[in-house]
Amino acid sequence: MDIDVSKLSSQSNVKTDRLYVTVFLTNSLQDSGFRGFVKSITSSDSSGPFDVLPNHENFVTNFSKKLEIVPEAGERIVFQNKTGVMEVGNNVVRIFLEN
Repeated sequence: MDIDVSKLSSQSNVKTDRLYVTVFLTNSLQDSGFRGFVKSITSSDSSGPFDVLPNHENFVTNFSKKLEIVPEAGERIVFQNKTGVMEVGNNVVRIFLEN
């Protein structure tokens, strides 16, 4: 039996190019400061300002100054004068925010 695979779709029906972010507050890892899908994240590290968008390279950094999150639905969330650690991997972002 021959199977013609040339007509099979190479595109997924599931949208996978979305960033899912969780902001953990270091004084309580049980509670989150934010959790949800976002359009972008902006902050600064020792190399300067940076943005995280969907399909960003995987990395870990210590950020400082300001953390700005733009949710898919809703208003911009800004954490001023904060530092912490950000881990980005496969469209999942974990942010550990120091208080």
